Amino acid sequence: MAKISILCPSFNHQRFIAEHIKSVLNQSFKDFELIIVDDCSTDDNVAQISQFNDPRIKLIRHEFNKGINAALNTAFENANGEYLMFMAGDDCLEPNALERIVKELDNSDDIVLYTGLMRIDINGKKIEPFNVEIKDRYKILNTIFMEQNCLWSPGMSMRKDTFSKYLYPLDTSMCLHQDTQMHVKLLLNIEPKFLDENLILYRFDDNVGNISRSFISLSRDRMETEILMDTFLNIDDINLLKKIFAKEIDKTKLEPKIEYLEFF
Repeated sequence: MAKISILCPSFNHQRFIAEHIKSVLNQSFKDFELIIVDDCSTDDNVAQISQFNDPRIKLIRHEFNKGINAALNTAFENANGEYLMFMAGDDCLEPNALERIVKELDNSDDIVLYTGLMRIDINGKKIEPFNVEIKDRYKILNTIFMEQNCLWSPGMSMRKDTFSKYLYPLDTSMCLHQDTQMHVKLLLNIEPKFLDENLILYRFDDNVGNISRSFISLSRDRMETEILMDTFLNIDDINLLKKIFAKEIDKTKLEPKIEYLEFF
């Protein structure tokens, strides 16, 4: 049983997956397993992964493309670690990343841990660091509801039983807002903790950017936004509700009641 399992969904990462694996194998902390779920890649992603002969690497292949949440579900189902960390197959780790993450989780109760990111280009060149600006649990939830997602999933870590209790199984219909939904489900129940160290090398291709804003993606965005917002209806604690929406309650003088949650 490994101390920490790295859950790695990978799709068409032929160009980057070897660099990803090397960054994991070169960690100062060695008690890990890397679970790579190839989501039916159409390039030589699997061939690149198969070049590495290390018992800590598990490769699982989907017979058809199922999406990132399905890949994470598969990785979780095959994980043996006490802790879990999320990381895509085109991202990398700083050499001390697992050491720092495990140390924080060992010294914490039931939390979700977020680290800083270092943005890199397609060639691995470091561009700029990113750190979470809003660190209060209730302000984060308010910002997600009122404005936009302000967190990220690369490097997000937690105990395995935390994932099992609050997230599993992940909703496989979510594609655009899947990480935001995870943040909401977790923060409605547990506290976040933040490491300002930029431990994750997050790859971003300016030539590709985000999913194209086509009619189809816009329609999907509307559908998923409704599902995402419905996640807030899982709140059954009025005190929690008051902490998240304190400004709005003060402004509207509208006191929330559990029987009128959807209206509120």
